[in-house]
Amino acid sequence: MPVEKVIGICRDIQGPIVLLGGNDVLENAEIIQNALGEKIYSTCGKTNLDQSVFIVSKANKVIGFDTGLTHIAEAFDRPLVSIWGSTAPELLGVFPYKIANSLEAGIELPCRPCSKFGREACPLGHFKCMKDIPNKMITDFVNA
Repeated sequence: MPVEKVIGICRDIQGPIVLLGGNDVLENAEIIQNALGEKIYSTCGKTNLDQSVFIVSKANKVIGFDTGLTHIAEAFDRPLVSIWGSTAPELLGVFPYKIANSLEAGIELPCRPCSKFGREACPLGHFKCMKDIPNKMITDFVNA
């Protein structure tokens, strides 16, 4: 998801936000933190897997992609928004599993899914599968 889109979503979330991830997303986390200030706390590149799992286990709500930490959130039955862009859960059978409160955020497009494992760039150049997901869909779930 483009960092500008993440900033827009985070801006409309009530309460503090913790960003999780490794050094690979550190630059994006810094951009988000600089845009939103004290509302954001980034652990990117600062925590190990065990620490990140603990943070997820205590989260009020989780927003994630098809990543290990998203699946950890499922294991702890944390309310979860799973975001689907160039791929779709039905391709791999990775729907939120036995979770009490979840939202699969994605939109229907004739070009979607274009990948089984997701892409960082759109082969058609428009990346509508991420850019056009309504922020309100995600923020309404998180703020409820």
